[in-house]
Amino acid sequence: MDALHQAAAPAFASIAAGAGPGTAYGAARLAARKAGAEAERTRVGAILNHEAAAGRGKLAAHLAFKTGMDVGTAGERLAASATDGTATGAASAAAETIDWGSIVAGINATLPGAQAEEGSR
Repeated sequence: MDALHQAAAPAFASIAAGAGPGTAYGAARLAARKAGAEAERTRVGAILNHEAAAGRGKLAAHLAFKTGMDVGTAGERLAASATDGTATGAASAAAETIDWGSIVAGINATLPGAQAEEGSR
């Protein structure tokens, strides 16, 4: 049995035993999902605020929201593409009319356990 399987064995055993969200496994799983969501928000922000995104807002938004492309590759694609005249990035945030709060709230609401957290507040 390799190291990965050895490390995962306790988690699989708890799943087989019916471990739910109220268990240590459930808490670890929720924490991992939250960390993944935070990493995704960081990736999206880095693409939208990449220096090569200036004047390429539509493509930057597409790469950020519709692909799983890493920031480096997205920056290369943005730099290699023609500008479209759309604003993006921190400098143009004041001119944007996108309701980012609603977007983030919508994303957070799709995370498992989000409803349970809301109910506990």
